Amino acid sequence: VLIASNGPLIAADCLRSLLAKVGVCDGRNQNALHIASFEGYLDIVRVLLGTEDVELDARDACGHTALMLASLRGHLNCMRLLIEAGASDEEVDEVERGVEQSPT
Repeated sequence: VLIASNGPLIAADCLRSLLAKVGVCDGRNQNALHIASFEGYLDIVRVLLGTEDVELDARDACGHTALMLASLRGHLNCMRLLIEAGASDEEVDEVERGVEQSPT
């Protein structure tokens, strides 16, 4: 049960330890940090932030950063973690929309 409930976290940590490239993007130009932030996977965001090749302010095809995606979904804990790691809260997307909420 513990492994099943923590499966994504264990997988992310294993990939990190195997030096997987977490900055690789999908067809929407989203990397693992974008996806984990959008889904609110706080522990995975934490693991990804501990990797060397994570780009905090990378933009997806719509101009969203991981912080913007966490904000859009109301994941305040992810937002706090990203800001503490140095993500910019001044960025705007292609329609001039920025971070929607304050994590404080």
